[in-house]
Amino acid sequence: EVALPAIIVTDVKRAMALIAASFYDFPQNKLKTLALTGTKGKTTSAYFAKAILDKMNGGKTALLSTAQTTLDGKNYFKSELTTPESLDLLEMMAKALTNGMTHLVMEVSSQAYKTERVYGLTFDVGVFLNISPDHIGPVEHPTLEDYFYCKRQLLKHSRYFVANSEMNHFAIIKEEL
Repeated sequence: EVALPAIIVTDVKRAMALIAASFYDFPQNKLKTLALTGTKGKTTSAYFAKAILDKMNGGKTALLSTAQTTLDGKNYFKSELTTPESLDLLEMMAKALTNGMTHLVMEVSSQAYKTERVYGLTFDVGVFLNISPDHIGPVEHPTLEDYFYCKRQLLKHSRYFVANSEMNHFAIIKEEL
């Protein structure tokens, strides 16, 4: 019998997120992070936020959006997921730092929380734009309550939080602030 070193975990996705953060030397703590969630408007808002931050910091804002990603503020490539898997996400954050980025604007989907893609991350600023029942069904969220719960996780994992007071269910968010 050969004894091999092993790490036994009860949740592979959470373990991967924590190990990736450690492997990449916790890049999330070295960037100023702005995370956006909502049913509609994440991508547009992310591009607006990046443009504003770029004016302030001399073009040192990385972007992870549904449409495109830039880790150096200049070269863009097509994104595969709205929010990358944790290993990819933390590698991208580390590359952004290597490229001299000081800020990161990213979209955080409800699936990112449901599937632990952003497990262990705390964002400097979280923004909740809106919610509507667009992602309810057998593939994504079984109920609006499940969808809304996943979206609200951003509130719990942000140092500062901005919410659209005109959106549906704002009263619930306000209670949780």
